Amino acid sequence: MRGPVGRPVASRLTAEDLRADAVFRAVSPPNDPAASSRLARITPTALDGIEQALLDRERRVLEFVAEHRLATGGQLARRFWSDEGELTTGRRRRARRVLEQLTALRVLDRLPRRVGGVRAGSDSFVYAIGAAGVRLLARWGRPAARPDAPGDRFVRHTLVVTEFAVRLHEAHDRGDLELIELQNEPASWRPFVAAGGARLILKPDLFIRLGAGDSEDHWFLEADLATEARRTLIAKGRRYFDHFRSGQLQHESGAYPRVLWAVPDAHRAALMQDAFDRLPSETKKLFTICRFTEAVDLLAAEARL
Repeated sequence: MRGPVGRPVASRLTAEDLRADAVFRAVSPPNDPAASSRLARITPTALDGIEQALLDRERRVLEFVAEHRLATGGQLARRFWSDEGELTTGRRRRARRVLEQLTALRVLDRLPRRVGGVRAGSDSFVYAIGAAGVRLLARWGRPAARPDAPGDRFVRHTLVVTEFAVRLHEAHDRGDLELIELQNEPASWRPFVAAGGARLILKPDLFIRLGAGDSEDHWFLEADLATEARRTLIAKGRRYFDHFRSGQLQHESGAYPRVLWAVPDAHRAALMQDAFDRLPSETKKLFTICRFTEAVDLLAAEARL
């Protein structure tokens, strides 16, 4: 006796999913034994095919990873696949699929270790720009370098700064604040001439411009992971003092940015405040310390004042 004939199961793949598969097959045909070798060399023809096939969102993913150096799958999904802050299962699946294809095409590289372990799923994969991504960015006039075997401390700190950037974009999309400009390292760095003629560089993690009514708020961000000693914090504070005293930014923009130190907890905030009490009072007025989870809300509230 024949059993019941089941109906075909509708495919859950979207047009974007099918296009991504088609792109990969076109650039690296599975039946061609030399395909993997050609892709490893990334011939001009292969690079042309990858470039022509990239959607606008995939280009923006590459540019975002290049700007912030590292990003997790979860951060990229929230930044480019969420809809008004909602990241549905379907959107998360599409994000994972596209990131897998970009990795296969070497537009992105996936680091060998995850953040949060395997239980965190695909969101825990960490992405950097790949060999094809570097060459595409060079074509677009945006040269970028791949991180060279980044250590755990670098990965942790970079992902915290990336998380802050993602939260700023989310707040902008919700209408909580107006994000005008966001500069990551090294664009956020400010060379200057200190008293005595020494040439120095201030290296904040981010420079942020926010709309504040008819004016703007300018901020430097320092993401602190509670890994630096008190003397290092004091040295960083003094570098800001030297930069402030140089008057360079005041001359260029009419005001000096405030400095937001984002810390993991209240204990670290107290230790940092104690370190900054050793600095000139003129410098301490520039500093604001808050927990990382409260930082974006603080910026939004300050912009509304």
